[in-house]
Amino acid sequence: MKIFLDTNVLISAFVFGGTASKLLTELFSASEEETFDLYVSDYVEKEFKAKLEEKWPDKAEKAFEIYKRMAITKVPSTQQILGELRDVKDIPVLSDAIDMATTTLFCCQSCCHATTF
Repeated sequence: MKIFLDTNVLISAFVFGGTASKLLTELFSASEEETFDLYVSDYVEKEFKAKLEEKWPDKAEKAFEIYKRMAITKVPSTQQILGELRDVKDIPVLSDAIDMATTTLFCCQSCCHATTF
């Protein structure tokens, strides 16, 4: 299963722990029969790093270092805009998830916790 992670999931997992952190732990410890490939786009990774540095500068370096060691594949962002959303900053994230044909998008928005395409 190809799973695309958005910035809010990464922040929740690496700054606050809780549900997003537990989810990532479960995905990484899944059995060999269950294959989960985790993806972020260039856009998501840049936004994640920028938000860490802006809002949690004391945790930013360590959190990003741990993130970089994880088996999360970074893919190029698409230049194509696919759809319209209330928050225009979410459009590149959704466009990237659709463009790379992920099966699931995990985010921490009330409109989309786990959306399967």
